[in-house]
Amino acid sequence: SRRNDTEYLLYVLLEIYRGKFPWAGTRAPSWPAKAWLIREKTRPLATHFGPSSRAFAARSRRSLAYKYGEAPDYEHPRWLFRERMREEGWAYDGRFDWMDGAGVGRG
Repeated sequence: SRRNDTEYLLYVLLEIYRGKFPWAGTRAPSWPAKAWLIREKTRPLATHFGPSSRAFAARSRRSLAYKYGEAPDYEHPRWLFRERMREEGWAYDGRFDWMDGAGVGRG
């Protein structure tokens, strides 16, 4: 459903932000125990985004509130992230760090 799509997008952004999922490497004696530990590490999801947690919490709440078949409001996340950029003093210039490589760290 579209609701799931918007929630999965948050997980993709989380992996990009952190470099891995918070539950990566979780070990447990059984699959049910591991599933429980993973669930505990993902709720609330937005807390894993550091300084951007407020924007991600708002997005997560909206994603989870969609009814089945309801069209997501795509303008809301755009506004949230642009507002976050404004708070940080970042310019929305249409270019990304990886386009020229100047802002990308070497590992």
